[in-house]
Amino acid sequence: MVKIQQKNVNRCAVVCAAAIVCIASANAGEAFSNLNPHSKQASIADVAHVAHIAPQPSSISIQPTQGPLPKNQAAQILAEGVNHDFSGDSDRLWPQLSYRWQAPAVAYRPLYFEEEHLERYGHHHGIIEPAISAAKFFGRIPALPYMVGATPCKECQYPLGYYRPGDCAPLYTTHPKASLRGAAYQAAAVTGAVFVIP
Repeated sequence: MVKIQQKNVNRCAVVCAAAIVCIASANAGEAFSNLNPHSKQASIADVAHVAHIAPQPSSISIQPTQGPLPKNQAAQILAEGVNHDFSGDSDRLWPQLSYRWQAPAVAYRPLYFEEEHLERYGHHHGIIEPAISAAKFFGRIPALPYMVGATPCKECQYPLGYYRPGDCAPLYTTHPKASLRGAAYQAAAVTGAVFVIP
């Protein structure tokens, strides 16, 4: 009997708690709907009334208020006759810093198939650049003995004499340097090819 009464008390407590939660939710929803003009509780007339309210002129003024103003320090300095140069050409007492470019100690082997204008300076011919690069590559293959004789494979090359990155490099023609040894290598290669190839 006592257990049955205890179950009834628990059920009543649960029902009362659920009722309190429902009432609190309803009150919160009503308060939120009063604050939100776009909720379902707001009428179209109220929204239209708010939309047609004309803006009121502002009463804020930027004029200086009555009373003492801050002291004009510039007027006092100019009244003393001090010679100030406000043209912007006066020197500033900044320490002078000098920057010197030091050549990098980079060495590499001869680049027989290098495209100087394209790879170093970015000069290109648009969409036909692949065809031009291919023609330069395959055109240098027959002249490879001359280039090897003019610039041996073990000779170190340095990036001195080229324009630095970021400089406006002009267009100019590039050609292999004149070399008697290169001409001898080329003549020997051509003569050997004549006898080797039937």
